[in-house]
Amino acid sequence: MFRLFDSVILKESLRISEDTSFLPGTPGTIVEILGNGEAFMVELFGNWAVCDESGNLTDADPDTPGAFRETAGVETVLSHQIQPAVYTEQIRMKLLRIINLLSEQHLEEISDFAEFLYHKQHQAPGIACQQFHE
Repeated sequence: MFRLFDSVILKESLRISEDTSFLPGTPGTIVEILGNGEAFMVELFGNWAVCDESGNLTDADPDTPGAFRETAGVETVLSHQIQPAVYTEQIRMKLLRIINLLSEQHLEEISDFAEFLYHKQHQAPGIACQQFHE
């Protein structure tokens, strides 16, 4: 059912220590399949972060340039504890992996194309489109 690098979310709480638990809905990626799929090593993701000028991580939101989700832990889970992430989340994760490999010029082209698609999707007759500004 699950494959290597599938995006998943936790279906139930996962307690990893006396004072640390991952809540249902925590996103992750399968990084290893154990046995014949009886268990999985899953990289679980935490909050959005960005590196500042000093190389320190600071909190961010998904729209912050250069933002990424911190790895919160890599844990062993059973198949009944996870479910596939929704299709759109899988696409978002795939795009993020690709975007992280692109040159600055190509990032600008992707940004322009994404803005074009957004405006196309939200266009209504007689209504001006919102402009994005950084």
